[in-house]
Amino acid sequence: MSALDDMAATQLSLDVQQSAAQMPGLARRSLLRATFRQGKGGLGAALVLVIVAVAVLGPLVAPDSATLSSAAPYMPPSAGHLLGTDDVGRDVLSRVLDGGYVILALAAIATAAAIMVGALLGCLAASASRAGDEAVMRPLDVLMSFPLIVLGMLFLSVLGDHLWLIALTVALGHLPHVARTSRAAALSVKDREFVQYASALGESRPRLIFGELLPNILGVVLVEFGIRLGYSIGVVAALGFIGFGPPPPAPDWGGMISENLQGMLGQPWAVVAPMACVALLALGVNFLTDAISKAVSGAVRG
Repeated sequence: MSALDDMAATQLSLDVQQSAAQMPGLARRSLLRATFRQGKGGLGAALVLVIVAVAVLGPLVAPDSATLSSAAPYMPPSAGHLLGTDDVGRDVLSRVLDGGYVILALAAIATAAAIMVGALLGCLAASASRAGDEAVMRPLDVLMSFPLIVLGMLFLSVLGDHLWLIALTVALGHLPHVARTSRAAALSVKDREFVQYASALGESRPRLIFGELLPNILGVVLVEFGIRLGYSIGVVAALGFIGFGPPPPAPDWGGMISENLQGMLGQPWAVVAPMACVALLALGVNFLTDAISKAVSGAVRG
């Protein structure tokens, strides 16, 4: 992710945090309704639900084996193979239905881990002394200097393409960005009267972090989760495309795109179908996140 993208994501999260702090209880309860009233919100939610349903329920309804060849390579769509066959004669529809849950699970796990640890580190840095702040943030700045794809290729080529390592690598790539955003939000909360009062009463740092700071940056955390999840989906798919996904013949949307590029002119569905699933999932997450941020801002203005 570029520096400009990171700055935009950070500003979006901070705007939501500042808005959420001003929202009355009634506005918070109507946040979901305000989100889904927007065109982007409804469309984003629909896209996410459809692709998640495909990924989760797809293996149960796949019409053929996702790993065994059942016809000639690169056959066009037919009654027996609705999306044709791939480079070794496997049913494309079955592989699409069976190949999404890996991307979905890895992206969700990696994003959730990055959000939880990053938010905690950001609050820790914000509540610490200057030296403590530097000790927490400077190593993260070093980690942030590595592009996420390069970091993933480095780890996976040295340690092997294990699925848990893919999730860990993606989480590490997001961690510095989440921590920076959470730290900025926590600093804006740290100077408020209720935090100063709790500190004057002698509350310990863990109680300040978990009782005062973290609950008041939940707006940032929620929006940041959506932003990072969109990136995680693309990164996990990209790693699968370059060969760091589930080992063959296991289906994987990113790997399917790579495997079938050479036959795209004759049988494009083997590439188009998994590419569309990845694109629509990432697009739906981004639409939904944008709608949530606008709903929060609109509730404040109202």
